[in-house]
Amino acid sequence: MNSAKAKPRIAWWHRFGPAEQTELFHALPLVFEKLAKDYEVHFYGGKSRRPIPESITRHAIIHELPFYTDRSSPFDIKFKFLIYMVWFPFMALHCRFKRMQLVHIDESVPLFGILMWIFYGGRISLTVADFYSDIYLQKNALTKFVGKILLGLDLFSWKKLALIITRAHSTKQYLVEIGFDPDRIMPIYDPGDFDLYQPLNRSECKRQFGYDDSHFVMVCHGILHPNKGVDRLIRATAEIKDRFPKLRLLVAGDGNERPKLMALTSELGAEQMIRFTGWLAGSRDMNRAINAGDLGVIMRVGYKSDHFHITGGLVHNMCAAIPVLAPRLRGMQEIIQEAETGFLFDPSDMEEYKQQVARLIEDAPLRERVARQSHALARSMFTNERIATITAETLTRAAEGKLPTSSLPR
Repeated sequence: MNSAKAKPRIAWWHRFGPAEQTELFHALPLVFEKLAKDYEVHFYGGKSRRPIPESITRHAIIHELPFYTDRSSPFDIKFKFLIYMVWFPFMALHCRFKRMQLVHIDESVPLFGILMWIFYGGRISLTVADFYSDIYLQKNALTKFVGKILLGLDLFSWKKLALIITRAHSTKQYLVEIGFDPDRIMPIYDPGDFDLYQPLNRSECKRQFGYDDSHFVMVCHGILHPNKGVDRLIRATAEIKDRFPKLRLLVAGDGNERPKLMALTSELGAEQMIRFTGWLAGSRDMNRAINAGDLGVIMRVGYKSDHFHITGGLVHNMCAAIPVLAPRLRGMQEIIQEAETGFLFDPSDMEEYKQQVARLIEDAPLRERVARQSHALARSMFTNERIATITAETLTRAAEGKLPTSSLPR
């Protein structure tokens, strides 16, 4: 007991509860297990409605905020975020009182860096994945102006961090181009949980979603954010429905955009071709939806920050051995080699998208070969063990005031 109390402390922050964050970052329980060998690990975040993984409860002290965030409700996410911001200074002060060696915030929500410098002031690590101002503040000139101010403040505060973890090499490249210290940035890809996302019987999964083996099903899954450009995907897919009457698009997930997308589908007369699942209860349900597909489709509109993503959707499809058609963006191209580990198209040229779809409908052997190769690549790159080991070692070095040992191999 005394030796445990003597351990230095590391804090891990996220808005969602530990069970919900594990659904987003599957390696989290294993990261905590590895960190707990040398550190007293503290998790700060919301309540969990789902059972918290035993490895987290055994290896971390959990500081739960008095609210739960419903990830299926865009309104609840926004409302609870405001409540989270009220609690933010108190959590930071608590970490200062506890003399944390390092506080790692596993998201890059605007102003987090500035607030941590004001209320905590110690070693800070941040995961930079989403650029929220680029995703949500593109509606008009005023919101774009506000977004630029927020991003400028973030970039100013991020330069002072002990460590930045990115989810793609392209993000690091961008930050270095604008003056960041490359030695303080560590690209670590998102993990894939092969117990959750894995190949299933495709015929059975198709029947579950109302299809049969005669249908060529494309699946686009995830939170329906504005920058995902699913409206472009729907329009382009509907334009070839007469040429390919058995083509279907399954949009699995929910978000602010779903009512607009459903209205667009109706306007195009494509209700029979395009189906929306709404929110799916868990990762296993999402895995069944993915496995209903002959092709996984990822879409982005092509904003600057879209180049900095290797999406969870890409990793999930690769784990499930589903071939992927994705936008030709810098992050995606770190993983996808055309006709080797996936297929690419210009997100601003939906004619190329339609050509790729036509090609893939007609070439089943090509799809199957690429699916096998991408699955093998995922097995070598995205395992929980590999990502957890790199993450824990990187955070440990940051807590000791050291730089990362190397960059994650491509």
